Amino acid sequence: MLVFLRKKAGVIAAIVVGAMVLTLFAGTLFLGNKGSNGSHINQEDIIATVGDTVISTAKYNEILNQYIVRYRISSAQKQDPDFIELLQYTAFEQALQSTILLDAAKAAGVKPRGADLDAAMQGVLVQYDLKDESQLKQKLKEANYPWDTFEENIENDVKVQLFTNYLQNSVKVTNQDVDNHYVQAKVQQILIRVAPGDKAAEETAKKRAEDLFLQLQKGADFSTLAKANSQDLQSKDNGGNLGWIEYGSTVPEFETVMYALDTGEISHPIRTPFGFQIIKVLEKKTTSRPANINYESEKTKLLQLKQQNAVANYIRGTVSQSKLEIRNPYIRAYYAKVTGDDKGAIGAYQAQESINSYDPRPHYFSAKLYKTNGDSENQLIELKRAVLKGELAPQADIPLAHIELGKLFGAQGKSASQNAEFDKAMTSAKGHLVVMKTVEQALKKAGDARRSGIVAAEIMQIEAMIKQANTAQNTPGATPTASATLKL
Repeated sequence: MLVFLRKKAGVIAAIVVGAMVLTLFAGTLFLGNKGSNGSHINQEDIIATVGDTVISTAKYNEILNQYIVRYRISSAQKQDPDFIELLQYTAFEQALQSTILLDAAKAAGVKPRGADLDAAMQGVLVQYDLKDESQLKQKLKEANYPWDTFEENIENDVKVQLFTNYLQNSVKVTNQDVDNHYVQAKVQQILIRVAPGDKAAEETAKKRAEDLFLQLQKGADFSTLAKANSQDLQSKDNGGNLGWIEYGSTVPEFETVMYALDTGEISHPIRTPFGFQIIKVLEKKTTSRPANINYESEKTKLLQLKQQNAVANYIRGTVSQSKLEIRNPYIRAYYAKVTGDDKGAIGAYQAQESINSYDPRPHYFSAKLYKTNGDSENQLIELKRAVLKGELAPQADIPLAHIELGKLFGAQGKSASQNAEFDKAMTSAKGHLVVMKTVEQALKKAGDARRSGIVAAEIMQIEAMIKQANTAQNTPGATPTASATLKL
Protein backbone atom coordinates (compact mmCIF):
# COMPACT_ATOMS: atom_id res chain seq x y z
CA MET A 1 0.00 0.00 0.00
CA LEU A 2 2.77 2.44 0.88
CA VAL A 3 4.54 1.72 -2.39
CA PHE A 4 1.36 2.31 -4.36
CA LEU A 5 0.53 5.56 -2.59
CA ARG A 6 4.12 6.76 -2.97
CA LYS A 7 3.93 6.16 -6.72
CA LYS A 8 0.50 7.76 -6.93
CA ALA A 9 1.36 10.76 -4.75
CA GLY A 10 2.12 13.10 -7.63
CA VAL A 11 -0.95 12.02 -9.56
CA ILE A 12 -3.21 12.40 -6.52
CA ALA A 13 -1.79 15.83 -5.75
CA ALA A 14 -2.23 16.97 -9.35
CA ILE A 15 -5.83 15.75 -9.40
CA VAL A 16 -6.66 17.54 -6.16
CA VAL A 17 -5.00 20.82 -7.06
CA GLY A 18 -6.38 20.65 -10.59
CA ALA A 19 -9.86 20.18 -9.22
CA MET A 20 -9.53 23.42 -7.32
CA VAL A 21 -9.01 25.36 -10.55
CA LEU A 22 -12.46 24.37 -11.85
CA THR A 23 -15.70 24.57 -9.99
CA LEU A 24 -16.34 21.06 -8.71
CA PHE A 25 -19.83 20.98 -10.18
CA ALA A 26 -19.17 22.73 -13.49
CA GLY A 27 -19.05 19.59 -15.60
CA THR A 28 -22.69 18.86 -14.83
CA LEU A 29 -24.03 22.38 -15.11
CA PHE A 30 -25.88 21.71 -18.33
CA LEU A 31 -26.08 17.91 -18.04
CA GLY A 32 -29.05 17.94 -15.70
CA ASN A 33 -27.19 16.46 -12.71
CA LYS A 34 -28.09 18.34 -9.54
CA GLY A 35 -25.30 16.83 -7.47
CA SER A 36 -25.54 16.42 -3.71
CA ASN A 37 -24.31 18.27 -0.67
CA GLY A 38 -23.92 15.07 1.35
CA SER A 39 -26.95 15.59 3.62
CA HIS A 40 -30.09 13.44 3.61
CA ILE A 41 -28.50 10.83 1.33
CA ASN A 42 -30.27 7.50 0.99
CA GLN A 43 -28.17 4.43 1.68
CA GLU A 44 -28.47 3.28 -1.94
CA ASP A 45 -27.03 6.65 -3.08
CA ILE A 46 -23.76 6.13 -1.19
CA ILE A 47 -20.80 4.94 -3.24
CA ALA A 48 -18.34 4.82 -0.32
CA THR A 49 -17.70 5.96 3.23
CA VAL A 50 -14.54 7.01 5.05
CA GLY A 51 -15.36 6.90 8.73
CA ASP A 52 -18.32 9.26 9.05
CA THR A 53 -17.65 10.94 5.70
CA VAL A 54 -20.10 9.94 2.98
CA ILE A 55 -19.17 9.97 -0.71
CA SER A 56 -22.37 10.16 -2.71
CA THR A 57 -23.05 8.46 -6.01
CA ALA A 58 -24.26 11.85 -7.27
CA LYS A 59 -20.86 13.45 -6.58
CA TYR A 60 -19.08 10.56 -8.29
CA ASN A 61 -21.37 10.76 -11.35
CA GLU A 62 -20.91 14.51 -11.46
CA ILE A 63 -17.13 14.21 -11.73
CA LEU A 64 -17.29 11.20 -14.06
CA ASN A 65 -19.45 13.29 -16.40
CA GLN A 66 -16.69 15.89 -16.48
CA TYR A 67 -14.25 13.24 -17.70
CA ILE A 68 -16.74 11.92 -20.25
CA VAL A 69 -17.02 15.41 -21.71
CA ARG A 70 -13.29 16.09 -21.46
CA TYR A 71 -12.28 12.89 -23.27
CA ARG A 72 -15.26 13.01 -25.65
CA ILE A 73 -16.38 9.54 -24.74
CA SER A 74 -19.49 8.38 -26.57
CA SER A 75 -21.56 5.22 -26.31
CA ALA A 76 -21.13 4.93 -30.09
CA GLN A 77 -17.41 4.44 -29.58
CA LYS A 78 -15.76 1.22 -28.54
CA GLN A 79 -13.36 2.06 -25.71
CA ASP A 80 -10.31 0.44 -24.16
CA PRO A 81 -11.78 -1.22 -21.02
CA ASP A 82 -8.58 -0.61 -19.05
CA PHE A 83 -8.81 3.11 -19.77
CA ILE A 84 -12.49 3.26 -18.78
CA GLU A 85 -11.80 1.41 -15.52
CA LEU A 86 -8.98 3.83 -14.70
CA LEU A 87 -11.22 6.78 -15.57
CA GLN A 88 -13.96 5.50 -13.25
CA TYR A 89 -11.50 5.05 -10.40
CA THR A 90 -9.94 8.48 -10.98
CA ALA A 91 -13.41 10.05 -10.80
CA PHE A 92 -14.00 8.19 -7.54
CA GLU A 93 -10.66 9.38 -6.14
CA GLN A 94 -11.54 12.97 -6.95
CA ALA A 95 -15.01 12.60 -5.43
CA LEU A 96 -13.42 11.12 -2.32
CA GLN A 97 -10.87 13.90 -2.10
CA SER A 98 -13.28 16.78 -2.67
CA THR A 99 -15.71 15.35 -0.09
CA ILE A 100 -12.95 14.97 2.52
CA LEU A 101 -11.76 18.52 1.91
CA LEU A 102 -15.29 19.93 2.10
CA ASP A 103 -15.98 18.12 5.38
CA ALA A 104 -12.67 19.42 6.76
CA ALA A 105 -13.48 22.97 5.63
CA LYS A 106 -16.86 22.83 7.36
CA ALA A 107 -15.32 21.38 10.52
CA ALA A 108 -12.74 24.18 10.52
CA GLY A 109 -15.53 26.77 10.26
CA VAL A 110 -14.40 28.14 6.90
CA LYS A 111 -16.72 30.98 5.82
CA PRO A 112 -16.29 32.49 2.34
CA ARG A 113 -16.43 36.26 1.95
CA GLY A 114 -18.85 37.86 -0.45
CA ALA A 115 -15.95 38.78 -2.73
CA ASP A 116 -14.88 35.10 -2.90
CA LEU A 117 -18.39 34.02 -3.91
CA ASP A 118 -18.66 36.81 -6.49
CA ALA A 119 -15.35 35.76 -8.05
CA ALA A 120 -16.48 32.13 -8.26
CA MET A 121 -19.76 33.16 -9.88
CA GLN A 122 -17.91 35.31 -12.40
CA GLY A 123 -15.71 32.33 -13.21
CA VAL A 124 -18.77 30.27 -14.14
CA LEU A 125 -20.09 33.06 -16.39
CA VAL A 126 -16.75 33.27 -18.20
CA GLN A 127 -16.40 29.49 -18.50
CA TYR A 128 -19.78 29.14 -20.17
CA ASP A 129 -19.61 32.42 -22.13
CA LEU A 130 -22.67 33.89 -20.42
CA LYS A 131 -23.34 37.62 -20.26
CA ASP A 132 -24.90 37.83 -16.83
CA GLU A 133 -26.63 36.01 -14.00
CA SER A 134 -29.99 36.06 -15.75
CA GLN A 135 -28.58 34.00 -18.63
CA LEU A 136 -27.10 31.59 -16.11
CA LYS A 137 -30.44 31.19 -14.36
CA GLN A 138 -32.12 30.46 -17.69
CA LYS A 139 -29.56 27.77 -18.50
CA LEU A 140 -30.02 26.21 -15.09
CA LYS A 141 -33.79 26.28 -15.50
CA GLU A 142 -33.49 24.50 -18.86
CA ALA A 143 -31.34 21.84 -17.18
CA ASN A 144 -33.82 21.55 -14.28
CA TYR A 145 -31.02 22.59 -11.92
CA PRO A 146 -32.37 24.50 -8.87
CA TRP A 147 -30.78 27.87 -8.24
CA ASP A 148 -30.44 27.27 -4.50
CA THR A 149 -28.57 24.02 -5.17
CA PHE A 150 -26.29 25.88 -7.57
CA GLU A 151 -25.55 28.57 -4.98
CA GLU A 152 -24.84 25.94 -2.34
CA ASN A 153 -22.39 24.20 -4.69
CA ILE A 154 -20.69 27.52 -5.40
CA GLU A 155 -20.24 28.13 -1.67
CA ASN A 156 -18.98 24.59 -1.04
CA ASP A 157 -16.49 24.93 -3.87
CA VAL A 158 -15.12 28.15 -2.42
CA LYS A 159 -14.88 26.57 1.04
CA VAL A 160 -12.76 23.75 -0.40
CA GLN A 161 -10.56 26.28 -2.21
CA LEU A 162 -10.01 28.30 0.97
CA PHE A 163 -9.21 25.22 3.04
CA THR A 164 -6.80 24.05 0.34
CA ASN A 165 -5.11 27.46 0.45
CA TYR A 166 -4.78 27.10 4.23
CA LEU A 167 -3.06 23.71 3.88
CA GLN A 168 -0.71 25.00 1.21
CA ASN A 169 0.13 28.23 3.00
CA SER A 170 1.16 26.29 6.11
CA VAL A 171 4.06 24.73 4.18
CA LYS A 172 7.57 25.98 4.86
CA VAL A 173 10.77 25.19 2.95
CA THR A 174 14.28 25.45 4.43
CA ASN A 175 17.81 25.24 3.06
CA GLN A 176 17.95 21.70 4.47
CA ASP A 177 14.99 20.79 2.26
CA VAL A 178 16.97 21.99 -0.74
CA ASP A 179 19.95 19.82 0.27
CA ASN A 180 17.66 16.81 0.82
CA HIS A 181 16.17 17.31 -2.63
CA TYR A 182 19.48 16.11 -4.10
CA VAL A 183 19.68 13.02 -1.89
CA GLN A 184 17.96 9.67 -2.47
CA ALA A 185 17.78 6.85 0.03
CA LYS A 186 17.34 3.12 -0.50
CA VAL A 187 15.07 2.00 2.29
CA GLN A 188 13.57 -1.06 3.95
CA GLN A 189 10.54 -0.86 6.20
CA ILE A 190 8.35 -2.90 8.50
CA LEU A 191 4.77 -1.63 8.66
CA ILE A 192 2.31 -2.50 11.41
CA ARG A 193 -1.12 -1.18 10.51
CA VAL A 194 -3.54 0.42 12.96
CA ALA A 195 -7.29 -0.06 12.87
CA PRO A 196 -8.76 3.45 12.48
CA GLY A 197 -10.32 4.96 15.61
CA ASP A 198 -9.50 1.98 17.84
CA LYS A 199 -7.38 3.04 20.84
CA ALA A 200 -6.85 -0.54 21.98
CA ALA A 201 -5.68 -1.52 18.50
CA GLU A 202 -3.36 1.51 18.48
CA GLU A 203 -1.66 0.31 21.66
CA THR A 204 -1.47 -3.27 20.40
CA ALA A 205 0.13 -2.17 17.12
CA LYS A 206 2.58 0.11 18.96
CA LYS A 207 3.64 -2.69 21.31
CA ARG A 208 4.10 -5.09 18.40
CA ALA A 209 6.28 -2.57 16.56
CA GLU A 210 8.35 -1.94 19.68
CA ASP A 211 8.85 -5.69 20.20
CA LEU A 212 10.09 -6.00 16.61
CA PHE A 213 12.45 -3.08 17.16
CA LEU A 214 13.90 -4.80 20.24
CA GLN A 215 14.50 -7.95 18.18
CA LEU A 216 16.34 -5.85 15.59
CA GLN A 217 18.42 -4.26 18.35
CA LYS A 218 19.43 -7.76 19.47
CA GLY A 219 20.66 -8.63 15.99
CA ALA A 220 17.60 -10.06 14.20
CA ASP A 221 17.71 -9.87 10.40
CA PHE A 222 15.58 -6.98 9.10
CA SER A 223 14.52 -8.73 5.88
CA THR A 224 13.45 -11.86 7.74
CA LEU A 225 11.35 -9.90 10.22
CA ALA A 226 9.81 -7.82 7.42
CA LYS A 227 8.77 -10.92 5.47
CA ALA A 228 7.19 -12.44 8.55
CA ASN A 229 5.58 -9.36 10.12
CA SER A 230 5.24 -6.38 7.79
CA GLN A 231 1.69 -5.56 6.71
CA ASP A 232 2.67 -3.69 3.56
CA LEU A 233 1.63 -6.30 0.99
CA GLN A 234 3.68 -4.81 -1.82
CA SER A 235 7.04 -4.80 -0.05
CA LYS A 236 6.96 -7.53 2.63
CA ASP A 237 7.85 -10.42 0.29
CA ASN A 238 10.90 -8.45 -0.78
CA GLY A 239 12.08 -8.05 2.80
CA GLY A 240 10.37 -4.67 3.13
CA ASN A 241 12.55 -3.15 0.41
CA LEU A 242 10.96 0.05 -0.97
CA GLY A 243 13.79 0.78 -3.38
CA TRP A 244 15.10 4.29 -3.90
CA ILE A 245 12.98 7.07 -2.41
CA GLU A 246 13.47 10.64 -3.52
CA TYR A 247 12.54 13.87 -1.80
CA GLY A 248 8.84 14.68 -1.68
CA SER A 249 7.61 11.21 -2.67
CA THR A 250 6.32 10.03 0.71
CA VAL A 251 4.66 11.42 3.83
CA PRO A 252 6.59 13.99 5.92
CA GLU A 253 6.78 11.80 9.05
CA PHE A 254 8.54 9.05 7.09
CA GLU A 255 10.70 11.42 5.08
CA THR A 256 12.02 13.37 8.08
CA VAL A 257 13.24 10.23 9.83
CA MET A 258 14.63 8.73 6.62
CA TYR A 259 16.89 11.72 6.00
CA ALA A 260 18.00 11.81 9.65
CA LEU A 261 19.22 8.20 9.57
CA ASP A 262 22.74 7.21 8.57
CA THR A 263 23.39 4.32 6.19
CA GLY A 264 22.72 1.03 8.01
CA GLU A 265 20.85 2.75 10.84
CA ILE A 266 17.40 1.57 11.98
CA SER A 267 14.75 3.92 13.34
CA HIS A 268 12.57 3.48 16.37
CA PRO A 269 8.93 2.81 15.41
CA ILE A 270 7.39 6.02 14.08
CA ARG A 271 3.70 6.85 13.77
CA THR A 272 2.63 7.78 10.24
CA PRO A 273 -0.78 7.88 8.53
CA PHE A 274 -0.22 4.23 7.58
CA GLY A 275 0.47 2.89 11.07
CA PHE A 276 3.73 2.22 12.92
CA GLN A 277 6.78 1.96 10.68
CA ILE A 278 10.35 0.88 11.34
CA ILE A 279 12.80 2.21 8.75
CA LYS A 280 16.25 1.01 7.77
CA VAL A 281 18.39 3.04 5.39
CA LEU A 282 20.41 0.69 3.19
CA GLU A 283 22.19 3.29 1.11
CA LYS A 284 22.19 6.97 0.27
CA LYS A 285 23.31 8.72 -2.87
CA THR A 286 23.57 12.31 -3.99
CA THR A 287 22.13 13.13 -7.39
CA SER A 288 23.64 15.68 -9.74
CA ARG A 289 23.46 19.14 -8.23
CA PRO A 290 24.70 22.56 -9.36
CA ALA A 291 28.09 23.67 -8.11
CA ASN A 292 26.59 26.89 -6.80
CA ILE A 293 23.03 26.43 -5.62
CA ASN A 294 20.70 29.41 -5.58
CA TYR A 295 18.85 28.42 -2.41
CA GLU A 296 16.11 31.02 -2.74
CA SER A 297 15.31 29.95 -6.29
CA GLU A 298 15.37 26.27 -5.33
CA LYS A 299 13.15 26.89 -2.31
CA THR A 300 10.57 28.52 -4.54
CA LYS A 301 10.45 25.42 -6.77
CA LEU A 302 10.27 23.04 -3.81
CA LEU A 303 7.54 25.10 -2.19
CA GLN A 304 5.22 24.35 -5.12
CA LEU A 305 5.94 20.62 -4.80
CA LYS A 306 5.41 20.59 -1.04
CA GLN A 307 2.21 22.62 -1.35
CA GLN A 308 0.76 20.03 -3.71
CA ASN A 309 1.88 17.25 -1.40
CA ALA A 310 0.37 19.01 1.62
CA VAL A 311 -3.11 18.50 0.17
CA ALA A 312 -2.41 14.92 -0.89
CA ASN A 313 -0.88 14.08 2.50
CA TYR A 314 -3.88 15.49 4.34
CA ILE A 315 -6.21 13.30 2.29
CA ARG A 316 -4.03 10.21 2.67
CA GLY A 317 -3.84 10.77 6.40
CA THR A 318 -7.61 11.02 6.66
CA VAL A 319 -8.16 7.87 4.62
CA SER A 320 -5.48 5.94 6.51
CA GLN A 321 -6.99 6.80 9.90
CA SER A 322 -10.55 5.88 8.95
CA LYS A 323 -12.17 2.78 7.58
CA LEU A 324 -12.70 3.08 3.82
CA GLU A 325 -15.73 1.10 2.69
CA ILE A 326 -16.32 1.09 -1.08
CA ARG A 327 -19.79 -0.16 -1.93
CA ASN A 328 -19.64 0.13 -5.71
CA PRO A 329 -18.06 -3.10 -7.06
CA TYR A 330 -16.71 -1.33 -10.16
CA ILE A 331 -14.65 0.96 -7.94
CA ARG A 332 -13.94 -1.70 -5.31
CA ALA A 333 -12.36 -4.01 -7.89
CA TYR A 334 -9.81 -1.44 -9.04
CA TYR A 335 -9.00 -0.35 -5.48
CA ALA A 336 -8.43 -3.98 -4.50
CA LYS A 337 -6.05 -4.46 -7.43
CA VAL A 338 -3.90 -1.44 -6.71
CA THR A 339 -3.64 -2.34 -3.03
CA GLY A 340 -2.54 -5.90 -3.81
CA ASP A 341 -5.79 -7.63 -2.81
CA ASP A 342 -6.28 -9.86 -5.86
CA LYS A 343 -8.80 -12.06 -4.06
CA GLY A 344 -10.90 -9.02 -3.21
CA ALA A 345 -10.67 -7.84 -6.80
CA ILE A 346 -11.91 -11.18 -8.14
CA GLY A 347 -14.82 -11.02 -5.68
CA ALA A 348 -15.69 -7.51 -6.86
CA TYR A 349 -15.61 -8.61 -10.51
CA GLN A 350 -17.97 -11.45 -9.64
CA ALA A 351 -20.29 -8.89 -8.05
CA GLN A 352 -20.17 -6.91 -11.29
CA GLU A 353 -21.35 -10.01 -13.16
CA SER A 354 -24.45 -10.14 -10.96
CA ILE A 355 -25.26 -6.55 -11.91
CA ASN A 356 -24.90 -7.09 -15.67
CA SER A 357 -24.63 -10.70 -16.74
CA TYR A 358 -24.02 -9.67 -20.38
CA ASP A 359 -20.94 -7.53 -19.66
CA PRO A 360 -17.67 -9.19 -20.80
CA ARG A 361 -15.42 -6.79 -18.85
CA PRO A 362 -15.47 -8.57 -15.45
CA HIS A 363 -14.26 -11.75 -17.14
CA TYR A 364 -11.59 -9.87 -19.10
CA PHE A 365 -10.24 -8.20 -15.95
CA SER A 366 -10.40 -11.43 -13.94
CA ALA A 367 -8.42 -13.14 -16.70
CA LYS A 368 -5.71 -10.48 -16.44
CA LEU A 369 -5.42 -11.08 -12.70
CA TYR A 370 -5.18 -14.84 -13.18
CA LYS A 371 -2.48 -14.25 -15.79
CA THR A 372 -0.49 -12.09 -13.36
CA ASN A 373 -0.68 -14.88 -10.78
CA GLY A 374 0.33 -17.58 -13.28
CA ASP A 375 -3.06 -19.30 -13.26
CA SER A 376 -3.44 -20.05 -16.97
CA GLU A 377 -6.33 -22.48 -16.40
CA ASN A 378 -8.64 -19.87 -14.87
CA GLN A 379 -7.30 -17.25 -17.27
CA LEU A 380 -8.47 -19.41 -20.18
CA ILE A 381 -11.91 -19.95 -18.60
CA GLU A 382 -12.46 -16.22 -18.04
CA LEU A 383 -11.25 -15.23 -21.50
CA LYS A 384 -13.61 -17.71 -23.13
CA ARG A 385 -16.48 -16.23 -21.12
CA ALA A 386 -15.45 -12.69 -22.10
CA VAL A 387 -15.30 -13.61 -25.78
CA LEU A 388 -18.65 -15.41 -25.66
CA LYS A 389 -20.41 -12.44 -24.08
CA GLY A 390 -18.74 -10.13 -26.59
CA GLU A 391 -20.12 -12.19 -29.45
CA LEU A 392 -23.61 -11.95 -27.93
CA ALA A 393 -23.25 -8.16 -27.63
CA PRO A 394 -20.87 -7.01 -30.41
CA GLN A 395 -20.77 -3.37 -29.27
CA ALA A 396 -19.43 -4.56 -25.90
CA ASP A 397 -16.94 -6.99 -27.43
CA ILE A 398 -13.34 -6.53 -26.24
CA PRO A 399 -10.77 -6.97 -29.03
CA LEU A 400 -7.92 -7.47 -26.55
CA ALA A 401 -9.78 -10.44 -25.03
CA HIS A 402 -9.56 -12.15 -28.43
CA ILE A 403 -5.85 -11.43 -28.67
CA GLU A 404 -5.13 -12.78 -25.17
CA LEU A 405 -7.20 -15.88 -25.90
CA GLY A 406 -5.39 -16.30 -29.21
CA LYS A 407 -2.03 -16.14 -27.45
CA LEU A 408 -3.13 -18.89 -25.06
CA PHE A 409 -4.23 -21.02 -28.01
CA GLY A 410 -0.87 -20.37 -29.65
CA ALA A 411 0.95 -21.52 -26.52
CA GLN A 412 -1.06 -24.75 -26.74
CA GLY A 413 0.01 -25.27 -30.34
CA LYS A 414 -3.45 -24.42 -31.72
CA SER A 415 -2.31 -22.02 -34.44
CA ALA A 416 -5.61 -22.10 -36.35
CA SER A 417 -7.54 -21.09 -33.23
CA GLN A 418 -4.96 -18.40 -32.48
CA ASN A 419 -5.30 -16.89 -35.96
CA ALA A 420 -9.08 -17.03 -35.74
CA GLU A 421 -9.05 -15.03 -32.50
CA PHE A 422 -6.59 -12.49 -33.92
CA ASP A 423 -8.90 -12.03 -36.92
CA LYS A 424 -11.87 -11.53 -34.59
CA ALA A 425 -9.93 -8.87 -32.71
CA MET A 426 -9.27 -6.99 -35.95
CA THR A 427 -12.91 -7.22 -37.00
CA SER A 428 -14.15 -6.10 -33.58
CA ALA A 429 -11.83 -3.08 -33.53
CA LYS A 430 -12.40 -2.04 -37.15
CA GLY A 431 -13.47 1.57 -37.48
CA HIS A 432 -12.87 2.41 -33.81
CA LEU A 433 -9.65 4.37 -34.04
CA VAL A 434 -8.58 4.37 -30.38
CA VAL A 435 -9.14 0.63 -30.00
CA MET A 436 -7.50 -0.09 -33.35
CA LYS A 437 -4.29 1.54 -32.12
CA THR A 438 -4.35 -0.67 -29.02
CA VAL A 439 -4.95 -3.79 -31.13
CA GLU A 440 -2.17 -2.87 -33.54
CA GLN A 441 0.32 -2.67 -30.66
CA ALA A 442 -0.99 -5.89 -29.08
CA LEU A 443 -0.61 -7.81 -32.34
CA LYS A 444 2.90 -6.46 -32.76
CA LYS A 445 3.78 -7.64 -29.23
CA ALA A 446 2.27 -11.03 -30.03
CA GLY A 447 4.69 -11.33 -32.95
CA ASP A 448 2.05 -11.08 -35.69
CA ALA A 449 3.72 -8.52 -37.95
CA ARG A 450 1.38 -9.18 -40.89
CA ARG A 451 -1.84 -8.45 -39.02
CA SER A 452 -0.38 -5.52 -37.07
CA GLY A 453 0.74 -4.07 -40.40
CA ILE A 454 -2.77 -4.38 -41.83
CA VAL A 455 -4.28 -2.59 -38.83
CA ALA A 456 -1.57 0.11 -38.97
CA ALA A 457 -2.40 0.77 -42.64
CA GLU A 458 -6.12 1.06 -41.80
CA ILE A 459 -5.30 3.49 -38.99
CA MET A 460 -3.31 5.69 -41.37
CA GLN A 461 -6.19 5.65 -43.84
CA ILE A 462 -8.74 6.72 -41.21
CA GLU A 463 -6.47 9.44 -39.86
CA ALA A 464 -5.97 10.78 -43.39
CA MET A 465 -9.74 10.86 -43.90
CA ILE A 466 -10.22 12.72 -40.64
CA LYS A 467 -7.56 15.24 -41.57
CA GLN A 468 -9.14 15.73 -44.99
CA ALA A 469 -12.59 16.18 -43.42
CA ASN A 470 -11.29 18.71 -40.91
CA THR A 471 -9.55 20.66 -43.64
CA ALA A 472 -12.72 20.73 -45.74
CA GLN A 473 -14.83 21.90 -42.79
CA ASN A 474 -12.37 24.69 -42.01
CA THR A 475 -12.41 25.97 -45.60
CA PRO A 476 -14.69 29.04 -46.01
CA GLY A 477 -17.85 28.19 -47.95
CA ALA A 478 -17.18 24.45 -47.87
CA THR A 479 -20.02 21.98 -47.37
CA PRO A 480 -19.57 19.86 -44.19
CA THR A 481 -18.22 16.42 -44.98
CA ALA A 482 -20.21 13.43 -43.71
CA SER A 483 -18.13 11.32 -41.36
CA ALA A 484 -20.74 9.07 -39.78
CA THR A 485 -18.79 5.95 -40.71
CA LEU A 486 -15.74 7.06 -38.72
CA LYS A 487 -16.12 5.76 -35.16
CA LEU A 488 -13.49 7.61 -33.19
